[in-house]
Amino acid sequence: MDAANLPKLLLQNENGENQAVKFDRILCDVPCSGDGTLRKNVDAWAKWNPAIGHGLHNLQVRILRRGVEMLAVGGRIVYSTCSFNPVENEAVVAAILRRNKDTMELVDISDRLPGLVRDPGRRVWKVMSKQKEWFEKYEDIPERLRTQITPTSFPPTAEEADHFKLERCIRILPHKQDTGGFFVAVLERKKSPKDVEQNMSSSNDKTAKNDNMTETPSASVSNNDDEVVEEITSGATSAVKRKSDEDDDVCEPMFKKVRHYGYKEDPFIFLKQDDEMWTPVRDFFGIRPDFPFSQLMVRCETGKKRNIYFVSSVVKDLVRQNENKFKFINLGVKILSRSVSKSVECEFRLVQDGLHILYPYITKRIVQVVKEDVVTLLSSENPYITRMSAQAADQLNGIDQGGCVFVYQPEPDLDGPSCRLLICGWKGKVSCRSFIPKSDRGHFLRLCGVELTDKAERTPRSKVPANGSNPDLESEKVAFNEDDTDKPSAEFEDGFDPEDVEMRGAKSGENSELCEEGSEESSEPVLEPVDTPQIEKSRKKETCVEQDDFETGVNSNNADS
Repeated sequence: MDAANLPKLLLQNENGENQAVKFDRILCDVPCSGDGTLRKNVDAWAKWNPAIGHGLHNLQVRILRRGVEMLAVGGRIVYSTCSFNPVENEAVVAAILRRNKDTMELVDISDRLPGLVRDPGRRVWKVMSKQKEWFEKYEDIPERLRTQITPTSFPPTAEEADHFKLERCIRILPHKQDTGGFFVAVLERKKSPKDVEQNMSSSNDKTAKNDNMTETPSASVSNNDDEVVEEITSGATSAVKRKSDEDDDVCEPMFKKVRHYGYKEDPFIFLKQDDEMWTPVRDFFGIRPDFPFSQLMVRCETGKKRNIYFVSSVVKDLVRQNENKFKFINLGVKILSRSVSKSVECEFRLVQDGLHILYPYITKRIVQVVKEDVVTLLSSENPYITRMSAQAADQLNGIDQGGCVFVYQPEPDLDGPSCRLLICGWKGKVSCRSFIPKSDRGHFLRLCGVELTDKAERTPRSKVPANGSNPDLESEKVAFNEDDTDKPSAEFEDGFDPEDVEMRGAKSGENSELCEEGSEESSEPVLEPVDTPQIEKSRKKETCVEQDDFETGVNSNNADS
């Protein structure tokens, strides 16, 4: 959908009436010629020419214009490009300020980010054609170029420049701080366009009254004073209406009606109170009754649901009010993911992204851990429960297999992170593991004071004894590759990795859901951990096991000794 034609979002007010939604903050990062990226985009050198900016100018004005219309009073909109061309930058901002008159103003952000080297916006500039001809004003342009270059591409008059204060825009030049090239302007709505229209109408009404008083004596000879007054007033009102229509054209332009076609995305279905899928999840994790259950949703109306998402109450109302008008692509935060296992009562496990939302309502399957447990969980894929601290091991042995939450609470007297850490995990038969993206792993490990080493520089994989002890754990040095994606291990303790279900499903389609009608078997691979004696026997026979990419103990010589 073109951002310049973005439809209004409707939401019911306190009186039950639908009204257009206004936003307090809007980011308007428009398409641009990209000449500010020449340092990293080598291809742009051969493709760039001045005509690119002229072709994008009108689109940029329309997009920013639509964003301004959706801005609430007191709200701010950030207009940004990665271009140096004033036609795409200051000219666009000046066009919007000119159209909106006293309702919008540029915000002075010179005190923000004091370490950022910047230049002020330009008040005067020249316009170049594709033929490399310079023009200072629109009247100098030949007729052949007037369809390519618009009047709004030129700088404002001296009086307008003093009023617009374009120097409040900021220009970031690459050679001054070893960056890319950017342009940023922050605009704030001071008044509503309707307030300006009302003031203008009242002013015109007063003028009409004065005119009426001067013209009434000449009309009194006909003894039709009321008719004359009515005629004069109606004439003034029509003039006001015409003026108001012109202002509407300036502040709230009319757009072509956008046709809406069929949906290609999966629908957003909010769970019902009696949904049979929620009861086992609630009982398994001990979720409190005051959890806002009505804000949970899935992307599949029939069949088995693979993921459960959580949205705010406002977003839920927006979806319900506008689902026939908008095509929503992504909504909410994933909090539960399907992970089927014969040995686990609940078919869903927790997800790290939404753990902070669900944790305050969880009363079961919470495992308190210490700093050493956090390092073990995050530096090993499937550590044995015997490697955990005695306190954590006792808690893990006291719960059944399935999803759980590892919680680290800071203690002032002990060395460790000074903030609480929530880690989404899984308890297997004899081992446990964390389900957390590698970027978060690295962050949590650094909070624990662990030094992360590049996988390319580390020594070959070390081996540790089968009893789970790790002689290199004291060094707190973990091999870590930050370029890796969040890929789970090939095996999960007793067989299949629960994360593998989600990862494989994501490859088949980002928004596709696991929907089956009339079938108990899933078309996607499901989690079925294999609890067989052979696996345990084979593990006991092994004298050592290979560490995974995150295993602590980089020094293989120490590990072998």
